[in-house]
Amino acid sequence: EGFRSVWDQFAPSGRADLRVSIERPGEGQQRANDWSNRIEARLHDAALTYQAFPYRIESLGGDVTVTDHGFEIDNLVGRHGEATLMINGAVEYKDRAVTDLDIHVEARGAAADRDLFAALPARVRDVVVDVGPKGCFDASAAIYLDPSGQGTAYDIDVFPHELTVCPRQAPLRVDQVTGRIRFNQDRIELD
Repeated sequence: EGFRSVWDQFAPSGRADLRVSIERPGEGQQRANDWSNRIEARLHDAALTYQAFPYRIESLGGDVTVTDHGFEIDNLVGRHGEATLMINGAVEYKDRAVTDLDIHVEARGAAADRDLFAALPARVRDVVVDVGPKGCFDASAAIYLDPSGQGTAYDIDVFPHELTVCPRQAPLRVDQVTGRIRFNQDRIELD
């Protein structure tokens, strides 16, 4: 059931080399009747779309290990259009609830386009669309459980290059925007 839940959240397709282990822990008469499952996948030219951030990643390669209690991502590299994305991290869960989340995503050459805007959470999307970005950027994101227990949290640093903005509130076009834009669920900072 846990494996199916992970599968459904990411909708993977493509090729992978798999190693599947099913074990019953313990020894002799002391062994429990619970089985332990582990799937190690080395992805080759795979694709996925994460349900909570539906931004399709293709030409995906790297390692994913799924167990009864979570999964680990090791050096997953893929593409969305001209962008290269690198993903590492781990998720732990118990009874279908996420108990630990530590995912890091690096993006190089990503486009501020319709695909990205559609994938953003509504609150973030509204702010981004109001700024009217066009062009490319690099980004670094950390995704984790909110320490207050209020769900998923994130810290994202965006490093624009070849980016133009034209905010709706002040329709003044600004070209060649550089620097750093840091945002999370509560704040946006510009450096």
